[in-house]
Amino acid sequence: MTSTFYHYTSLPSDENSREQMQGHYNIPLWLSILLALLGTGLVVAMALAIIFYNQAHSLACMDGFKMEQECQNVTNSLKSKLAQTQEILLKTEAQAATYNQTAVTLMASLKVEQAQGQMLQKQVQELQKEIKTLKQNLQDTTQKLQDTTQKLNQLRKDHESSGPGKGPTDSGNTLSLSMISMLLTLSLLDLLA
Repeated sequence: MTSTFYHYTSLPSDENSREQMQGHYNIPLWLSILLALLGTGLVVAMALAIIFYNQAHSLACMDGFKMEQECQNVTNSLKSKLAQTQEILLKTEAQAATYNQTAVTLMASLKVEQAQGQMLQKQVQELQKEIKTLKQNLQDTTQKLQDTTQKLNQLRKDHESSGPGKGPTDSGNTLSLSMISMLLTLSLLDLLA
């Protein structure tokens, strides 16, 4: 068998050795400072959390939250109204386009009507000139007819006065009537020409 050697460190029993053992468990200075800073930071963080909690649940904060909700509601309402207004605007623009197209069509129709009116005005002027010419012709023909009637009356008087003792005869009346009808026919033909 093989022998096993165990090596035990002996524990000192005196006070010096206790101090050595306690010194052996001393925490380094930098770690102590670090732990102190961490503890202080934790306390500060806890204090800030408590302050924040109190502020978050204070009346002013609650009022602010309510105001924010009201603003959100007003914003949603305004967005809805804006959407409705935009929809109305699109409909209005479509109607305006329709009205513009109708106006263009009406303007084209108006131009056609104006052109036709001008043509009718020219025709009326031409007809007025023709009527004026016809009136003048009628006046001329009437004057000729009056002149002819006077000549005819003069001829009849001359014819009656040329035959002493002779009264009016039927042949003279027939001659006068045939002359009048012939002159009237000639006057109408002249008028129509």
